[in-house]
Amino acid sequence: MTEVNLKRQQDLVQHGVGIQKELEEAETACEFARREYENAAAGLTMFAVRPDELVMGQPLSVVSPIAGEVVQSHIVLGQYVRSDSEPLAVVAELDRVWVAAQVKEKYIGMVRPDDRARIATDTEAEAGREVAGRVYHIGELLDEETRSVQVLIECDNKDRTLKPGMFAAVHFTGTPKQAVVIPSSALLQTEAGTYVFVEAGRNRYLKRFVKSATAGQGEAVISEGLQAGEVIVSGGGIYLTGN
Repeated sequence: MTEVNLKRQQDLVQHGVGIQKELEEAETACEFARREYENAAAGLTMFAVRPDELVMGQPLSVVSPIAGEVVQSHIVLGQYVRSDSEPLAVVAELDRVWVAAQVKEKYIGMVRPDDRARIATDTEAEAGREVAGRVYHIGELLDEETRSVQVLIECDNKDRTLKPGMFAAVHFTGTPKQAVVIPSSALLQTEAGTYVFVEAGRNRYLKRFVKSATAGQGEAVISEGLQAGEVIVSGGGIYLTGN
């Protein structure tokens, strides 16, 4: 219709009886309609539909842009569908899924990309079965309310053990490696950082700053600042701070 109106306005102007302003308005309306058509056509192409083959009143076959299966359907026979309607169906590929684990900030330093993990839903845990996975991504943001970081774990799910929306328990099993582990009570804190007292001779102890991650059960893993075999003050070090 906009093209018909544009042609009419062009003819009127050419014969000297048209109004330039109305011609410009018709050109703008036609260009707007053309862009809307192009956007709609691009959207249909995603679903393997060719706009030039559409026939008014004929059934329209829509193909999902991804392989998978329909996990949700909201289609009703005779339903009127608008361009801004809610999604009619949800398609998902469930052979491989992501499990989103919320890891507390004090433990996040112990999780590494590609670490192995074992996932058990409530049902599978009762049956003694678990699903294997690996750490795919570690989030960069901390949830201030839960004090946790989201970790995504990729799992093989060909048997459909894991369902979207399920709750599960995750056990991380990182690659074993040697580390210096000390009692958490040995760690002292200042504005400059975390430190311990290291034995430097008979009744002599030196303050040394370290980097640590909590290991749980009253222990801390030292990633920098201590060597295996060094003797430290495991408790009461606060009384040495004045010396």
